[in-house]
Amino acid sequence: RAISGLADIGNRDDAALIGFHIASPSSRVATAAVRACGRLARADCRREFEVALCDERPAVSKAARVVLTVAPPPPTQLRRLVRSAQHGHTRTNALALAHRLDRWERLIILLEGAANERPEVREAALVHLERWASCFEHSRYRLPPPTEAQRAEVIELLQHVRGAAVPARIARELP
Repeated sequence: RAISGLADIGNRDDAALIGFHIASPSSRVATAAVRACGRLARADCRREFEVALCDERPAVSKAARVVLTVAPPPPTQLRRLVRSAQHGHTRTNALALAHRLDRWERLIILLEGAANERPEVREAALVHLERWASCFEHSRYRLPPPTEAQRAEVIELLQHVRGAAVPARIARELP
């Protein structure tokens, strides 16, 4: 409660008093510390949020995902997390963070997830892929096409995706 209270009335300098609590063994304390630092000094605690995203406790990882939604990690880092993070919840949180990326970078990350060996990651990726396809299906705007490198990567990843009708819809989107 004290950490949450400090987030309500504190200022940027108070994040230094809270930051070390992100590593607390208590899930409640660590989650509150992530949220508080996110409110007080989001830019100053970025590294701590990225570490918390990989935390073994789903609540801590989710709190970090919520804070990082405003400015997600770069696509290369999200791809690495989707591919090889130790915990399934970290992988699915990385998929969710891809929402703020460029259309084609997002697609590449989602296809990585759809080809993942973990069923919960595959399922989450397929839900995000369905949204991705629906999002642009009826757009009135002329969206930029993928670069040649992105196009090649999407085509390669489509070969690794199992099941779902989504890949066929995505293939139609490619110029």
